[in-house]
Amino acid sequence: MARTLRTLLRKPPIVVRWPDNGVCGYCYQQAKRTRGTCACGHEGILPGRVDMLPACCKCSGVKLNIDCIGCGNEDEIHSGNRCWACVLAATVDRLLTPEEKDPSPELQAIATALKSMKRANSGLTWIQQPHVTGFLRELAASPDISHAGLDQLPASATREYVRGLLVEHHVLPRRDELFTRFSSWPGKRSTGSRPRTIATSFAATSAGTTNAA
Repeated sequence: MARTLRTLLRKPPIVVRWPDNGVCGYCYQQAKRTRGTCACGHEGILPGRVDMLPACCKCSGVKLNIDCIGCGNEDEIHSGNRCWACVLAATVDRLLTPEEKDPSPELQAIATALKSMKRANSGLTWIQQPHVTGFLRELAASPDISHAGLDQLPASATREYVRGLLVEHHVLPRRDELFTRFSSWPGKRSTGSRPRTIATSFAATSAGTTNAA
């Protein structure tokens, strides 16, 4: 019990020392992501503190690489002196550019949507998952980017998320996904005549309702 209590009360390790104090790993990450306007008028990353207020590198004396060589903006650096947003953009282009030809307008729309994620670090982490990377590569190689074409790819949450992006960016028309799923259900799931009849009737009713709307 005593050992557990000492562990809980132990101070987090210091990962860097700045002019005002030692900084733990958590605070270091937060500092690199703190944005605002310094008292001197500088707008950008404010990693340090002056009089308990966030301050820019120049005013606080903090030495931190926050200048991205890709976009030229101040931001948290991911790798190669490039920020998360630039690395995300490069990753998206690499995955969605077909071999030996330019990406289609549909692929360009998906790329634009993925690059514009509000949190580039979360977006890059998501895309680098093997199943997402694999899906995007399959999509880039697909000759038909349409609802029917997407339906031919393995069913997954990733597929439906990308479908939603295409719809939101007006690349694909909206469709009744519930009706589509039930339309394909009778032949795949029903083994008896009664379930098949019920499902077929539901699909017909839904189609009539959709057409009437």
